[in-house]
Amino acid sequence: MRESKIHQRIRTHGPKQGYCAICRRFGSLTREHIPPKSCGNISAVKLRALLGSSEAKLGSSIVQGGLNYRSTCSDCNNFWLGQKYGLSLTEFISTVTKYANSLVEHNLALPLERDFVAEPQKIARAVMGCIMAGNAIDLVESPRPHAHIYKLMHDYFFDSNASLPEEFEIYYWFYPSKEVKVLKAMTTCFEITKCCVSYELIKFFPLAFMIVWREEDIKLHLPKLIRDRHMSVDTKDYLTVKFRQFPATSFPEMPGKRGTVLFNNEQATVGENFSKPQV
Repeated sequence: MRESKIHQRIRTHGPKQGYCAICRRFGSLTREHIPPKSCGNISAVKLRALLGSSEAKLGSSIVQGGLNYRSTCSDCNNFWLGQKYGLSLTEFISTVTKYANSLVEHNLALPLERDFVAEPQKIARAVMGCIMAGNAIDLVESPRPHAHIYKLMHDYFFDSNASLPEEFEIYYWFYPSKEVKVLKAMTTCFEITKCCVSYELIKFFPLAFMIVWREEDIKLHLPKLIRDRHMSVDTKDYLTVKFRQFPATSFPEMPGKRGTVLFNNEQATVGENFSKPQV
């Protein structure tokens, strides 16, 4: 089996010039770490396929210096994702990581849950920026505009006064795994609930973020990142992380024997970070 485009792109980092995966302007492209370097994405990553059938073949793909893509312009990388929004994501991730690791190091039992003060609107925009920048194989080589769902993300990302679009709901949960996953344009149909969920997903220790394309009949029993979608970008809120009640590390992309998952292999990246602790 030939190596997929996405694995080849990650290893070679992509072209030096192209169309930024976020703002879509043409120019020099920079390496964008997904998740950000400040969230611990700095060590060698071993890539594999999302599904196990081709895992053995792709398991030899090693990326040094963290999972990264040459997919964004300097402005989107350094200012928008680096300073304006990324710092809030980094602070939230760092706080949860230190707390979880301290419990492990001192052999303490994880509590049921804990509240952390954070800036949800900035975190949401940082997560969307990572989603747009990740797995951007064809986007950087083509001037075509964003598809509808990513255009909504784009507009929300660049407008600091905007409310979270009604088309989205963003969920998060504790993710005690060494695997990093960046999965775009996924649909999972669950046999038990008889419903299908379309979403964007990024998972890395210690949290997973899931952007769901809202449907009225979807009821996920997960905490929402933004409880008031009209809150200002600088508003702080308590985000509750449940350390004992959280989905399996393979949720929602592996729905079980009777479930179905629809995805494009070129829009799915899975890597094992060699240095990440597992709680």
